[in-house]
Amino acid sequence: GDLQIVKKRKEEALPLIERTKNNVTGDDLLTVSYEKAGWCIFVQGSEMVHRVTRVQKAKEPRLSLVMAFQPSNPFQPDKTVLDTWMRFDAETGSAPFEFFRTKAHMMGSALHHLAAEEEATIDRVHLSNRLRAVAAELSRTADLLEGKDTDFIGFVNETKYVTECKLCDGCQQCSV
Repeated sequence: GDLQIVKKRKEEALPLIERTKNNVTGDDLLTVSYEKAGWCIFVQGSEMVHRVTRVQKAKEPRLSLVMAFQPSNPFQPDKTVLDTWMRFDAETGSAPFEFFRTKAHMMGSALHHLAAEEEATIDRVHLSNRLRAVAAELSRTADLLEGKDTDFIGFVNETKYVTECKLCDGCQQCSV
């Protein structure tokens, strides 16, 4: 399987997929080959519309590894997505706890920074807004963990654009 990336921002890529019935080609699509064993592709998947094509054959087993990185600055937007973690956590069920720990650590760092580094001021609104930003993220995290809210990003249901190919034994590659 190859990594395919739509070379447009998400806001433009999804309508393009819809318009072309998932047949994005040419200058709008980048196909990246995994080349050979020992090679890797490093991308920020949440920032691009992408997929991996079906593996037709392989000379050796392929390992897919997903790593989540968070900014060290606790005030930077955090792109950690519980829904994605849950989809990759069929074995242990540890995603909710690990998500909880990650968010608690980040918000703890934010509070520590506010206590140690925030410039002194008499502006009570400014101070309360700084605390409310941390409280809002903690509240959002609690709602995600309880299932009261979702951070589901979405995906393209490719099967709605595919019919079974009668010419090549049901290969599922023919567009509607």
